[in-house]
Amino acid sequence: MDKTRGGNVAQQTHSDVIDGIAAAWDASEVDVDTEPIQVVGRILRGAKLIQILGEAELTRRGLVRVDFDILSALRRSSRPQSPTELSTYLLVSPASTSQRLRKLEAAGWITRESNPQDGRGFFLELTASGRQLIEELLPRQLAAEAQLLSGLSSRARRALAEQLKSLLLTWEPVRP
Repeated sequence: MDKTRGGNVAQQTHSDVIDGIAAAWDASEVDVDTEPIQVVGRILRGAKLIQILGEAELTRRGLVRVDFDILSALRRSSRPQSPTELSTYLLVSPASTSQRLRKLEAAGWITRESNPQDGRGFFLELTASGRQLIEELLPRQLAAEAQLLSGLSSRARRALAEQLKSLLLTWEPVRP
């Protein structure tokens, strides 16, 4: 089994938490290929760190990432969205989506309108204050995310984006 930890020779002199986890498994009496840990572990850990480090601006406004994602999805949409559409798109459970929607509605950032084809259903839209909020937060959030990626060159960011896109295309169904 190849015991190198990815990257070029200069990058191999630096270790991260995932290197430690893989090394511990490699040194254990359990004979496993730790290559998946090196990829999936870094994706999962990176996602958590992005969420923690990238939510500072959102936290100041009393929001979490899923709130931002809901408001962003509604802002980008050319039509009102149903809670089911948002849940599916954002990969969030319907119960969690409902909880977040109630919070956003109570804050005055979204509004519900009855679905004329389904008396039990409804559609969601941004209010004027919700639209203003997301238009104010978006540049700040993107700047914070750009800062998180500042350790990579522009070329490396594009290459990573393409590699992650390839993975996502194999993991999730094609969406219109």
